[in-house]
Amino acid sequence: EASKKIFYPVLFGLPPQKKRTLFFESEEEQKVWLQRFNSAIDCVKLSDHYQVKGALGKGQFGMVGLGVHRKTGKKVAIKTVQKKNLRQVEVLQTHREMEVLKVSRHPNVIRMLEKYEDADAYSMVLELMDQDLFDYLKKRSFKLPETRVKELAFKIGQGIKYLHSFGIIH
Repeated sequence: EASKKIFYPVLFGLPPQKKRTLFFESEEEQKVWLQRFNSAIDCVKLSDHYQVKGALGKGQFGMVGLGVHRKTGKKVAIKTVQKKNLRQVEVLQTHREMEVLKVSRHPNVIRMLEKYEDADAYSMVLELMDQDLFDYLKKRSFKLPETRVKELAFKIGQGIKYLHSFGIIH
């Protein structure tokens, strides 16, 4: 009796609503192809590049953690928004935030370095700030000279004006 050859399939979807199956002669060949394909379409996991060290804060839609790039050791902030409890409008707001941050280049708006998405969450890798405004004020017992208050208000106003140019109300 002739031996039956075993093939290792990969099923993937193509727009619009088409599916294709590729067959590989070995499991190793299948894994190598998937790794190269995922790399080519920038489909990698956050944990492949960053280690999350701990929580920095919590927002309305998600958590912000301290991340460290695995190769360079660079510290970043990682904002993670869990998908499971989001309403459709919140999903759209999250996508809009990521799109705006991706193209934003302003000294008074935090910069998004990378973004990731998996079945459970959206993750944004952001530049890490030394401290937020609340901590800055708290460290100074909420007392600042009027000139410094004017400087900070002007910088905040510049950042908000820039975001408004994208149609973002903050």
